[in-house]
Amino acid sequence: MRAALDPIAGEYDYCLIDNAPDINISTINALVASDDVIIPIKIDKYAFDGLAELKEQIKDTRDDLNPRLRLAGCLITCFQRTDADKQGEEWLRSQPEYPVFDTHIRYSEKVTESTFAESPIAEYSRRSGAAMDYIAFVREYLERGKK
Repeated sequence: MRAALDPIAGEYDYCLIDNAPDINISTINALVASDDVIIPIKIDKYAFDGLAELKEQIKDTRDDLNPRLRLAGCLITCFQRTDADKQGEEWLRSQPEYPVFDTHIRYSEKVTESTFAESPIAEYSRRSGAAMDYIAFVREYLERGKK
């Protein structure tokens, strides 16, 4: 993947690689080709259980194959203002090895609808809370990169 991206790197500012939520050869290839890792995470125990394994894979990839790789942060998705989500976010923020972006992506049925429409949420329902959150996240990510 890196061999395919390197020759065209100067033509683009960013390339997003979206992987399935597991560790497989595609994920490792994406880590080798990447500079930053953003972990989208829904607040639940199963997602938290997988964080340590993913963090270890990022470390191993950085050590062995891609020294420029960094964990940019966790992006909380499907967020609802429930006690469970608030407590889960508090726990995640208390873990110093997992930086957390300030922006949350709110839960919205529009996101699911947009997948069936095969359209990005920012085009499918630009005024939805989730679309506005993704736009705010991009701004936050870009601002962090400037520091």
